[in-house]
Amino acid sequence: MSRLIQTLFLLVYTSMIGLRYGEIIFAPPVDALDGIGKEQAQQEVTIEPDAELQTEIDRLIKALKEEPVDEALAVQQLDVLKAIGGERYELLVPQLVFYSMRGRDVYESMAFDIVVGHLEISKYYIADALRPYLGITKPQLKRQLHEALEVVEATSSGRPPDYSYYGAIIETTVREGKELPRNLIHYMYESDPGAAVIRVMRSSMLRKPSEVKPILWAEHQVADVLWKWKHGFLERGVVEPEAVEALWDLSDHPRWWARLYVAEIMRQHPAFRTDDLIAVLLTDPDESVRSVVTSFVTNNAQDD
Repeated sequence: MSRLIQTLFLLVYTSMIGLRYGEIIFAPPVDALDGIGKEQAQQEVTIEPDAELQTEIDRLIKALKEEPVDEALAVQQLDVLKAIGGERYELLVPQLVFYSMRGRDVYESMAFDIVVGHLEISKYYIADALRPYLGITKPQLKRQLHEALEVVEATSSGRPPDYSYYGAIIETTVREGKELPRNLIHYMYESDPGAAVIRVMRSSMLRKPSEVKPILWAEHQVADVLWKWKHGFLERGVVEPEAVEALWDLSDHPRWWARLYVAEIMRQHPAFRTDDLIAVLLTDPDESVRSVVTSFVTNNAQDD
């Protein structure tokens, strides 16, 4: 049995028993994914299907569905995708996400895994190719995008995500003198703000103790409270004064992404909120920080 067929069998088998997706949900037509208006949809970040790449991906999957597998055609199609998918697969990777989202069976839903595995596309390339699309809001496409990024993060139950490849992207932007990738940092914070702020701090190559220490101390204090909640050493919802003080100190940090950590912790864990701290961050000079605080303040007002 060839490597191609062996890998295909393993991917399909594991998806069937729930090791990759948990439960395969075949996608409805893309037009039925949500009810937003045409004008709003045009303004949103999304992955538009590329006719050529979608056709070539489909030819590959059809070759793999053949009984027996048309291995010669499959290998040929992999070569085609490699040739037209971009120097760093920046064109191919988003199209694989889109194709898998539209999957009507196990083979089509596993297209991303199959192609990424056989072309040995690096995690860095995957992260960098999908980074422009982190603002996607369409539920089905967003879920497929996040499942693809699980490959990058190597997530498993009970373990924090591995942000090392995102950190490498941030380091590159720092070396090139570019603005930090805000959409990537937002995505990281939404998933695990503690792991995210430490990774961003390291990747930003901060050197001044006056900038590094407040970040480390705030993350430590917050993590300590969360750990005590989880293991019953502190009543859930009770926040120790040291943690609140550490967040106050960090709210005045010169780096916007450090202050964003404060806002994100308050969004995810309301017990850390204080009226005074909310008021300070609502007037933060950075729009990203203000928007996070505004989101949970608005939601609270609506609930009331």
